Amino acid sequence: MTRAAWTALVLGGGGLAAVAWFIVRSTGESEDGGEAQPPGTNPVYRPDDEDAYALARAIQSEEGRASEAVRTAVAWAVINMANKRGVSVTALVKQNSGAYSGQGAGANWYVSTAQEPTIENQALASLIIAGSVPDPTQGATNFDSPKAQRALLGRRPDYTRTPEQVAEERRASGLRLVLVAGTPEEDFRLWTPQA
Repeated sequence: MTRAAWTALVLGGGGLAAVAWFIVRSTGESEDGGEAQPPGTNPVYRPDDEDAYALARAIQSEEGRASEAVRTAVAWAVINMANKRGVSVTALVKQNSGAYSGQGAGANWYVSTAQEPTIENQALASLIIAGSVPDPTQGATNFDSPKAQRALLGRRPDYTRTPEQVAEERRASGLRLVLVAGTPEEDFRLWTPQA
């Protein structure tokens, strides 16, 4: 089945088709029945495919087990930041190291992409990149988890910023808080530029 046919199924039939597409892709089969090439080596491999994969890695690495609403918010914050900087999603998430990696000193600055994505997060990222899922974040460009920050304070001596300090810094830079409905601020919060 061609990519166009799968796209039609995804857009017309929901996420199940996207999951099926990724199952086929993950088995190493190409669309024409031949062996799939690694990303970046296939002459018909398109940048939007790479961006969907990069976005899926960011979703997985940042909030891979969270609700779909939170995972969607992560994806849109990444896309919004890439748009703000005028770069692709892939370029944004690989900035500094040039590869998929964790986040922090010597690694990527914006998000972690250390984890290989699940089929579900690959499907979600593809639907978002395809424009099938609208931005629910009010244009957010940043996100964080106070709970995760508190945990880092307890186990990483090089991490010293409290969630309150992070919030203060973000507000001082012109961002305002946005919450995901049904998700406590302690678990996940978004930051969007002031209107």
